Amino acid sequence: MFFGHHPIDRVISSDLRRARQTAEILADTLNIPVTYHPELRARQMGSFEGRTHEELAQADPEAFRRLKHDPEFVPPDGGESTRQLMGRMVPFVRRVAERYRGARVAILSHHKVCQMILAELAGGTMKPIPNARPALVTYNEGCFTLEEEVSHGAA
Repeated sequence: MFFGHHPIDRVISSDLRRARQTAEILADTLNIPVTYHPELRARQMGSFEGRTHEELAQADPEAFRRLKHDPEFVPPDGGESTRQLMGRMVPFVRRVAERYRGARVAILSHHKVCQMILAELAGGTMKPIPNARPALVTYNEGCFTLEEEVSHGAA
């Protein structure tokens, strides 16, 4: 079975509910295995969790500015910085690429995390990607290359 025009051998997903639901649909449709990993969870936002950008900007403009622009900023009460997020995500994705070398693996996480990880792995700057849009990344000799965005639907 193909996702777009690219066959998928395995699904690896965040263990959070929305990603799990998507992973289960994809894995069931393709009749392939799925595994869940907390390393793929969205950024922990501490006391900022569940608040809109507008609410955060109004409540504390300086904290909101740092949240958006300072990779070392840690949201209060159990949050994690962008640097900490990347510190758990990048090594995990590299381990997956090494373990499943030659396989086609769909990795499901959360929108902003996917943008950041694609930019980091492909060595570029973060560009906007539409929510729920697959991207094809190849791994060869320790290097990742962002090949293309994959259109929705099966071929």
